[in-house]
Amino acid sequence: MKIAGAQLFPICLPFAKAFANAQGVVTERCGTLVRLVSDAGEVGWGEASPFPGFGLESLEDSRSVLAAAAGELLGNEVEVGEELTLQINELTMSSTCARAAVETAVLDLWARTHRHPMFELLTLDREQAPPVIQCNALVAGDDLDSLARAARSEIANGFRTVKLKVGALDLARDVERVARLRDVVGPSVAIRLDANQAYVADDALTALERFARHRIEYLEQPLVESALDAMAALRQKSPIALAADESAVGESAALRVIHAGAADLIVIKPSAAGGPSASLRIARAARQAGMGVVVTSLLDSAVGVSAAHQVAIAIAMEGAIPACGLATGGLLARDVALLEPALGGCLPSPERAGLGIEMDESRVRKCLSEPVVDLST
Repeated sequence: MKIAGAQLFPICLPFAKAFANAQGVVTERCGTLVRLVSDAGEVGWGEASPFPGFGLESLEDSRSVLAAAAGELLGNEVEVGEELTLQINELTMSSTCARAAVETAVLDLWARTHRHPMFELLTLDREQAPPVIQCNALVAGDDLDSLARAARSEIANGFRTVKLKVGALDLARDVERVARLRDVVGPSVAIRLDANQAYVADDALTALERFARHRIEYLEQPLVESALDAMAALRQKSPIALAADESAVGESAALRVIHAGAADLIVIKPSAAGGPSASLRIARAARQAGMGVVVTSLLDSAVGVSAAHQVAIAIAMEGAIPACGLATGGLLARDVALLEPALGGCLPSPERAGLGIEMDESRVRKCLSEPVVDLST
């Protein structure tokens, strides 16, 4: 398969409602889609959308690396496998998001060409039936009543796991929010919390002890991403399981978390981890160390979310995973493609080849923030 064409689509997608966490408020998602075209006319898509404040490269840097890497592939024959993965890694050393975008686009193109879903290129057992992926619902509210309404709505939609951001408010208010959430969802629904690095060690333990009264599944990233020794020490004292998110951005960072014993679970965001192959290696290393894994999006467009879904299927085919953070498409007011909704809180296995979504270039162009860059000319 020869890469005969490559284009970059700078996009900017508004959130339906401003998205807030302990690091601030975000109103839109900006990034870059890459479109690769084979000499047979098939098309593959990938996405590089670094999230502000997540410790990733800048949007401009990711776009520059993405342009250079896609340009290097132009005119070349590509064969999916370890050699291609190494080549992509070398072309994108300074940008994990660009690496994820290029690998995703190549895998999407290859899978579409051969008429099968992308996860089949990632799994070791292609005969196994792909699992349905359960998802968590992200709930939020400006006050306790609006939080309760949001939670009731998601439970009515079939979600059995909900996630709440904490750390942006004082602890007393957060504890009140968690208590109200538990009252609303009842004892059988799992609650997970995400602190986005909001605490220092002593405060984190106090928060964990107070949250634990409400039966919390796990709490993500209580401490700053670099504090692995402190995270490991906190893990030994914590009454709640800890998950590493910002600390585990990229494969090398995730391996440091695993080596330090700094978490009970690793959160894998494929678009931040460096792509599908890196995500699979992280999951295998974590499981070998006795840690759990969960796959989430980086609040990407439909392209990034679909890629994460394919990765989640491949990981789930090698071992059970808890509910994943992939039901995020509804947070965007506009998107580059239609995503299948999480019916009953679950994402069914994609039926289409490649990423499993139908891409319409005219729809993508309505999301542009800058003109398309054609690397083929």
